[in-house]
Amino acid sequence: MNGGSSPLLIPVRKTITFTGAANLGQAATAVTVFTVTGLITVVKIVARCTSDLTVVAGATIALGTVATPQLFIATTTSDDVDSPDVWTAVAPTLRSIIIPAIMKDTLINGENIIITNATQNTTGGVLDIVLTYQAETAGAVAV
Repeated sequence: MNGGSSPLLIPVRKTITFTGAANLGQAATAVTVFTVTGLITVVKIVARCTSDLTVVAGATIALGTVATPQLFIATTTSDDVDSPDVWTAVAPTLRSIIIPAIMKDTLINGENIIITNATQNTTGGVLDIVLTYQAETAGAVAV
């Protein structure tokens, strides 16, 4: 919060390198992308693939929160996400796109933003994820 002036937009970036290990692409585990403390508004969140995701056949990922694992992006077949795709939907795209409504102006109250891995392992590849947010309560942060 910044004393009543224009809202301060805070960008944070995380690079996720999948290995297939626990919390890095292993089935039935989650990758914590951003740890959220307090109430924030997700102004926008964008995920870009910088190295093709590789998988055990049938692997899927989704982007959301602990309580709502598919809040931002529904379950997507991991090997459909290739460099330099922008992952904003079940069908990632190379072209210019409009950010889907759910990936912007969304309130998150103390829930981590995660990538869930479903039935098989995502064993390789890299996602670069940028979150631009606004703190809504004193001390609210996403790291």
